[in-house]
Amino acid sequence: MKKLISTLCSLLILTSFPLSNVYAEGNPDLQALASSLGADTDHFSFKNYRGASISDEMLSAFKQKITPTEAMLNRPENAVVSSKGGECNAMAILEILVHNGIISASDIQEGADFLCDITFDDKINDILTYYQMTQVFQKQYLAIRNYWCNHDVSDAISDLVKYGNRAVEEGKYFYISFSWDKGAHAVVGIGETDGSWEFNGRKYNKCILTLDSSFDSFTEKACIYVNTEENTFYFPAYDYTENDAQITMITGDETLLNYKGLLSPSYSSDTNTDDLTEIEIGNYKFVNGKSVGSDIEFYITDDNGTRTYTSKGFEPLDITKNYFINMIETNKQYTFPAAKNTKYKLKINETSDDPEVDSVEADLFQITENCFRYCYSIGFDKNTEIEFGEHYMSRYVPNYSGFSFHLLSEDTPYKNDEFNMYMVLGNNIGTIAMHDRNDGILLTTDQKFDAFVSFEGLIKNDDGSIEAFKKSADQHIIYCTLSSVNNIMLRYNETDDRIAIFIDNNNDDVYDKELEKGDANCDGIIDARDASLILSAYARQSVNERPYSEVNEYYCDLDENGIIDARDATAVLTYYAKNSVQ
Repeated sequence: MKKLISTLCSLLILTSFPLSNVYAEGNPDLQALASSLGADTDHFSFKNYRGASISDEMLSAFKQKITPTEAMLNRPENAVVSSKGGECNAMAILEILVHNGIISASDIQEGADFLCDITFDDKINDILTYYQMTQVFQKQYLAIRNYWCNHDVSDAISDLVKYGNRAVEEGKYFYISFSWDKGAHAVVGIGETDGSWEFNGRKYNKCILTLDSSFDSFTEKACIYVNTEENTFYFPAYDYTENDAQITMITGDETLLNYKGLLSPSYSSDTNTDDLTEIEIGNYKFVNGKSVGSDIEFYITDDNGTRTYTSKGFEPLDITKNYFINMIETNKQYTFPAAKNTKYKLKINETSDDPEVDSVEADLFQITENCFRYCYSIGFDKNTEIEFGEHYMSRYVPNYSGFSFHLLSEDTPYKNDEFNMYMVLGNNIGTIAMHDRNDGILLTTDQKFDAFVSFEGLIKNDDGSIEAFKKSADQHIIYCTLSSVNNIMLRYNETDDRIAIFIDNNNDDVYDKELEKGDANCDGIIDARDASLILSAYARQSVNERPYSEVNEYYCDLDENGIIDARDATAVLTYYAKNSVQ
């Protein structure tokens, strides 16, 4: 999971990089056109820089604006790291906001009439670093990921020309980001013009004029040259063509660029991210300890039926006109609009009879603006499935093998001040599902499961800021272990700070009866099976086996001595014997 989340953190870390000397002289009127479009005044006079520091005051301001999901996926400390490679994203955003009249240069530095008047100091460093870190806000992240996944080269070139025309006609700057195999960069689009240019034997018929923070003034070599007939482009400053780099975002939405910004921030956006969802799949087959791809099928089920997509090994899943982006090894990511109540399924179809296959594992996680769902599974048999839906996830496996569910949500039905994240880690046979409902966290099964369950809270500082999930003494985490053959509801019991277990005693889907002490398998009946389960747990615990598959201490420690042992099993049998003869 750490590797998957680190992939998320690295997607939009826009950095500075060395420049290329490959450049052919073009239209000498570009400089004059750029000046007429504001390039001389609305561009920082200093260059993009690395290794930014940030004050405690500014970091606190940033932490106060992140959500629990953002704090967990992109810890503030990691956001600071994004500035170590360069401040290009921040410089581009601020140049757009100033030129387009959202903020003024004097808002950034007192007394400045234009951006070119601003001189670098600690305050400017703070502002730039803050805007660099806004890349972790889910609204911005999902919008860029959606563009990246759903726009091919022809779409991007069309948008460059469209926004370039608008910039000339309306005076509106726009945002452009691009990436390559070792990094990413952001620049400002300020206009476009027709012409004739040739680089490395290839011809281009349009120039997209840009302001690039790698330079302290406008330069022709930092423009983007495109051929609208052949759908090709070239970045002379970096010697990148469409074969070397991908345009990841083009937008003129100032509210998105200044979402939760430091200066005149916006909290809504013309770019709708409410229905965007990102799915990442990682599937692994281990042969002699080395990860290789296993066969998977991915389903999207909605009102229009079920669509199935198949991937073998490292091949990308083809969902729309574009593709799942292969980020690392077998991980595949895709961001797209999805209607409410859409269900996502992943089936592992491991057909190998190779005796050297050690195990098959898979990850599936989903990110929306307010929710993160993650499922990890190990030890797949054929036809194993993982499914995600709104406020729930499930897993089916024919054999007894491990799984992990994580759910973090700001719009969850069952949310209290103490806890934001729920985790279920364990083993199951058959189907186990985790439902986040108004009345609690419901775990359902059609056969059985053994699990370690935790409710985790965030650290909330005195200034209102949120810390990520730190395993420190002052963080509130409660947990329990359990083994169940029945559907159960988990609720926080504030009186004695524990996870309480409830059952549906009369099958009306109302979980109103708390589990009785001694009911080890949570089936609503205390009998010899519970005693046997307690004895088995005691035996496993004695040899340190299956540490996540133990009975619940609160309900099975009948003599309340803090130890689950044979005496508790005897107490259960005694209770059962007395009630059997009544």
